[in-house]
Amino acid sequence: MDTLVPIINRIHEALGSVDSNALNIPQIVTVGMQSSGKSSVIENIVRKDFLPRGKTLTTRRPIKIHLTKTTQEQEWAEFTHIPNRKIHDFREVRTEIEKETRRICGKGSAISHIPISLRIFSPNVFNLLLIDLPGLTKIPIDDQPSDIEAQTREMIFKFISNKNCIILAIIPANVDIANSEPLKIAREVDVDGDRTIGVVTKTDIMDAGTNAVHILNNTGAFKLRHGFVAVVCRSQKHTDDNETIAQALAREKAFFAQTAAYNTVSTACGTENLFKMLSDLLLRFICKSIPSIRTQIADLIIKAKKELAAYGDIDAVGEVSNSALLLNIITMYVGDFTKSINGDTNINTGVRINHIFAKTFPRLIEDAFVAGCLTVEHVKAAIDSSNGARPYLFVPELAFEHLAKQQISLLKVPASQCVQLVLEQVSQIAMDCIKNTAARFPALAQSMRAITAELINEKIAKTIDMVDCTLEMEHTYLNTNHPDFVKSEMMMQAITSVFEARKGDEAQLKTHTTAASESSFLNLKFFRTLPPTPDCKTKPQLQTVKNSAKNNVKADTGDEQDRLEICLIYSLVSEYAKIVRKSITDSVPKCLMHFFVKAVTDSLHNRLVMRLFKAEVVDSVMVEDESVVRARSKHKTRLASLQSAMEMIGELRIFDLT
Repeated sequence: MDTLVPIINRIHEALGSVDSNALNIPQIVTVGMQSSGKSSVIENIVRKDFLPRGKTLTTRRPIKIHLTKTTQEQEWAEFTHIPNRKIHDFREVRTEIEKETRRICGKGSAISHIPISLRIFSPNVFNLLLIDLPGLTKIPIDDQPSDIEAQTREMIFKFISNKNCIILAIIPANVDIANSEPLKIAREVDVDGDRTIGVVTKTDIMDAGTNAVHILNNTGAFKLRHGFVAVVCRSQKHTDDNETIAQALAREKAFFAQTAAYNTVSTACGTENLFKMLSDLLLRFICKSIPSIRTQIADLIIKAKKELAAYGDIDAVGEVSNSALLLNIITMYVGDFTKSINGDTNINTGVRINHIFAKTFPRLIEDAFVAGCLTVEHVKAAIDSSNGARPYLFVPELAFEHLAKQQISLLKVPASQCVQLVLEQVSQIAMDCIKNTAARFPALAQSMRAITAELINEKIAKTIDMVDCTLEMEHTYLNTNHPDFVKSEMMMQAITSVFEARKGDEAQLKTHTTAASESSFLNLKFFRTLPPTPDCKTKPQLQTVKNSAKNNVKADTGDEQDRLEICLIYSLVSEYAKIVRKSITDSVPKCLMHFFVKAVTDSLHNRLVMRLFKAEVVDSVMVEDESVVRARSKHKTRLASLQSAMEMIGELRIFDLT
């Protein structure tokens, strides 16, 4: 017992706020009705008067009491919610429990499942973990909710469902054991009674001529494998009379010694025998749970090492020069940034950039063209405005050029939006990588953010210029010799329709040699080089355009040839716009990747080294945040405790734990 229990306590101490139930660590839980004497039993075990008392519900939150046997004569208590404070006056412990209870539960009688964690150090205690739970109550009182019984039962089951939990079922001696609610609850989770001890309280106030011997004999209908133990608790009067725990234990011992009926069951009477029974049972459960605890602790050690690594290598701090550590951080940051962009990490943040290029940018272009769609009215107006003093022989090319450039101008907004979206993604990736690699050095992280932002802004400015230049090139020169434009089926059908409609003007076509017509792509040579195509009237897509033109051109201002000319310009502009859209959809992402993303990744390491590797800068930025130092120290202590507990568990192999 002296070897095993300290290991369990050390594990509890190392785990801190981790739920003991989730770890299946042996613990002792008291279950009883309200005012059945639960708190008095715990005070007798601890041998200290420290728990709240009253006529109504006083325990309104679970109280985890870690008992640690020390070799010092001093006794003190510590609360986890007020670390580094030792309380030597146990009346202050009671006051703090009441204060902390009111903080969560209020001043009424409501309960809460949030535990209070208390550690007591004394040479007069066993190494145990006791949990005092709110007492069961059937009828809500004061401001308690109507489902107080359900809440209390749920809380109790949360703790006693742990298979390594020893249940102390508190039963008043003056209550029929057959109607004992704590025993019924214990049986629901411990059918065989392997981990339940019945504690019979108030044996000193039973009716004259009666005693609890029949219960202690464990021969009734309700039997427990480990039996029952009778104790004598302090009443409210004893508390009011300032009776100490030592006096209460002496009075208990005298009561059982002077009551002849209990002589035959003396081993089942008194707090001392309860100590022994708890110790033996706890030892058995610890031996049984050692293999699973060893496995759980091994997993926790791995997790603790990872958490400690997140705060930086503690051995590197102070032992390696600041310059070397700074270079390591810069290299890690640039490496993480590059991997995030290229998709070489588990979390591929670079895929968001690809999504912008493949999905978002084309959709933005489509939306822009829908908003600024080409209409028949626009085409007719362009043709009319291109007429000079001299009538044109063929469809005026100026109308095509004017409308095509209008369509190209629609690409500027989606291109700008694409640049902004990629800028935001790259900036976010950079900030996330800085947070992961340099968070423990606030000044360094701030400097790295500023330098990275400066580089990003510098490269994005050049990228914006290149994107604008690409759009301007498309706007400046309309490549009507583009293979896709010349081979466009709809365009060829539309031109052939106009050509066929003007077959009667062949002589005029041959004599037309003006400079304008010779320089135009819509000249006689162009028309005659077209391959033969089917009648455009048989093509559904062209007929749709013609019908649209016919519906939008006034009947008294044009004939069939006018409508064919509108159809031709509409088709030419639409087809050329598709070619430019395809080109811009391809060239803008390439500009962004080459002039921005690649430029940033290639220059980032050198820029950081150049700006940060200065004597006056290195020492100023390599100062760790105090919270990081504290967190690392906390994790290091926790890891050391876990490793120490694992070593002690390993030493137990030489003992026969059975």
